[in-house]
Amino acid sequence: TPSFAAPEQINAGRISVATDIFALSAVCLSLLIDDSPLPEDRVLKSCAGDEEYIYRVLKSNIVDKDLRNVLNKGLQHDPSKRYRSMDAFADDLDSWLAFQPVTASPDSLLYRVKKFAQRRRALFATLTTLMATMVVSILVLAWQINKTQKEAEKAQQVKNFMLDVFSTVNPDQALGEKYMQKTC
Repeated sequence: TPSFAAPEQINAGRISVATDIFALSAVCLSLLIDDSPLPEDRVLKSCAGDEEYIYRVLKSNIVDKDLRNVLNKGLQHDPSKRYRSMDAFADDLDSWLAFQPVTASPDSLLYRVKKFAQRRRALFATLTTLMATMVVSILVLAWQINKTQKEAEKAQQVKNFMLDVFSTVNPDQALGEKYMQKTC
């Protein structure tokens, strides 16, 4: 039906697998939002406002960013920007369901860590706690080393003071009297 047809179908363009991917994406979005995913006057406008309309519908109705990206990629106006095959589309949906990275979302280390944390909550919490404990331990150890070094400097100063005091005083004299050493 025109409500789910790809722009190239409405505009008498070349039909391909990408056309079916668009239609399936439109059906998926329709099921999720319980409404028509595309504007009703799109046939009259030759799909001119589809992209903006789809963007608004996805932004306002789909909370999950990855699912939004998957559906957006499937609903691209340009067929070359859609999934290359139904398998690729299905793989991304399976990945989304399994909390794994999807190809429709930009890849980064932070994104992969976030997906790992969603899949393995207990392990991620344990690793995060372990890392936090290690950081705190290192900071406490550095503080303790610094404190010990300051105490060592004070002890060195006291030692130097005492050595200076004893180097200026003759131990053989006391209150003006000289003690004789006994020779045996």
